[in-house]
Amino acid sequence: MVRYLFISYCSVLFVSVIACSNLRAQTKSISIRPEIESIVASLQKEKLIHLGYPVGHAGIPETKNKYHKLYLQLKRKASIEELVQLTANSSPSITIYAFDILASKNYIHLKDIFLGHASDTTHIYIAGGCTGIIDHVNWFMFSQVKPDPKSNSTNRLSLNEYHFYCTRFNKEDSTFVCN
Repeated sequence: MVRYLFISYCSVLFVSVIACSNLRAQTKSISIRPEIESIVASLQKEKLIHLGYPVGHAGIPETKNKYHKLYLQLKRKASIEELVQLTANSSPSITIYAFDILASKNYIHLKDIFLGHASDTTHIYIAGGCTGIIDHVNWFMFSQVKPDPKSNSTNRLSLNEYHFYCTRFNKEDSTFVCN
């Protein structure tokens, strides 16, 4: 059992090192177009992330909010390369918007981006529910790369990686729950 855990740990560590170097290579040398920079600058004015989740007692998706509309513009207009670069933005909100869009597009290196942010415990606030959602950058990303038994996609965690990060995040913060 100890040998199995050691091998699992080494495998995850190896994948993490490869992913980090892969992520650095992905985020280099692209210039973000002024149109995208303008959208990002507007989105950064609001710390609350607006992904269109249901809000309030009625549970109506928040799609008329100006920041949600900006998020949709970013989704329509930004290239994959620009979105990858935006996941390294200093604003956690922009990182999450870009990552969420890449997840919706089934970006092949999504797992690598998560691995690059696996230690990012910055709090984020998402419009949703009655009072909003408090999350962490790494936890949000983790929820997007969970293993999918219906898919052979390499942009998701393996079961071993999933259990490794579940255990790690729970040890770091007992309020973390794998679902």
